[in-house]
Amino acid sequence: LRRPMPITIWSPADCPSGVTLPILLLHDGPEFDRLASFTRFSAAMIASGRLPAHRVALLGPGDRDRWYAASPAYARALRGLALPAIRNAVAVGGTVALAGASLGALAALHGAVTSPGAIGALFLQSGSFFRPDLDAHEKWFAGFGAVTEFVAGLEAAAPGGPSLRIGMTCGTGEENLANNRVMRDTLSRLGHDVAFAEVPDAHTYTGWRDALDPNLVELLARTWSR
Repeated sequence: LRRPMPITIWSPADCPSGVTLPILLLHDGPEFDRLASFTRFSAAMIASGRLPAHRVALLGPGDRDRWYAASPAYARALRGLALPAIRNAVAVGGTVALAGASLGALAALHGAVTSPGAIGALFLQSGSFFRPDLDAHEKWFAGFGAVTEFVAGLEAAAPGGPSLRIGMTCGTGEENLANNRVMRDTLSRLGHDVAFAEVPDAHTYTGWRDALDPNLVELLARTWSR
């Protein structure tokens, strides 16, 4: 990747690293935590009993436009470097979940489908699932070709392989809404367990924060149920 991938692991209060807990990996993690109080939300859901105790790995975006644009190098680093490093730092149990918004959602989906079995659940918000027919206005983006190629490959794929549990949200005022609806249908056709919610908001951290409950909560509660 030509630079380090910064990772900060949040744990519930007074929880030693040796205690085995499920974990959620979060793209754009430091920004998500600063702008949407993500770990505070996790702490509240744990305290209320709506989610089991868990950890959150805040993945720094690094070279975001390159890493998150359906990059095979990033997917390999996520599987071969980041996940082992996290497991060396804390005891991880259960199904690993991965979340992201916008281009981070696209990278989460790409990482999961290109590394079968490494990730079991995805939470994708306002994903940048670009298609030439719907998103010509995004052609200025250097990663547009890589993203559209990946999306087209998924649409052409046959069902098969491990099934993912997937939660998706997208704001009704977003340019990404149309491509998210198409991706919902594609992932369902491929055999994944998909829940999709359209929310009355836009492409902002405030909108993504407000969509965490109930959408992320329901996904993780089902994924980590004992």
